[in-house]
Amino acid sequence: MHSQLFTCGIDRVRRWADLVQDDNPLHLDSDFAAQTQFGVPIVHGHLLACVVVDQIQARLDDGMVYGGTVSIRFRAPVPVGSQVRIDVETREGEVPTVRMLCNGVQVLEIDVAIPNRPPDPIR
Repeated sequence: MHSQLFTCGIDRVRRWADLVQDDNPLHLDSDFAAQTQFGVPIVHGHLLACVVVDQIQARLDDGMVYGGTVSIRFRAPVPVGSQVRIDVETREGEVPTVRMLCNGVQVLEIDVAIPNRPPDPIR
């Protein structure tokens, strides 16, 4: 199994918000977030999804190039400033097992599918 730690600090969240032009105060404004069900600013879901897909791709080399898919379901928020751990376990001939945890809680449910063989060449 390969584990990777990723810190979701406010600077990273702000840079992500600027990059994707998503300035939702839920992610950036502590006063606003305090009034929500979360009580604190939370990390953008698509930032977490990109990080986990990047880790999967790094572990699978070219496996995803041939039509692999990743399905993600958000299970719990990640407070800004938290550290997440991404576990990717690959075994020969099996679909990889991927988990993202924050403070011991699984925050993303991740399903990976990889085709058995490369597609036929386009003619």
